Amino acid sequence: MENSALFIPLFKEVFPEVYSKLFEINPEMTSEEFKLCALLKLGFTTKDIATYTHLAVRSVQTKKNRLRKSFHLSSHEDLYLWIESIS
Repeated sequence: MENSALFIPLFKEVFPEVYSKLFEINPEMTSEEFKLCALLKLGFTTKDIATYTHLAVRSVQTKKNRLRKSFHLSSHEDLYLWIESIS
């Protein structure tokens, strides 16, 4: 996700509550996991994220599943809706 060094600082400026709440829920969240959350919050699809991060679609799907587990979400919970509800 080296496309822009300004992405995360700008995201935190625009959505400060998202950053705070995500780290409150999972204080061990990595910066890469936060970047994925930020892209999901902005409505990026799995394919969009794969293109932006230069990863295979399957790799992004795996990262999303791991992210879901790190937040203790069931496989039935929609990750996009869950992140959208954090505001």
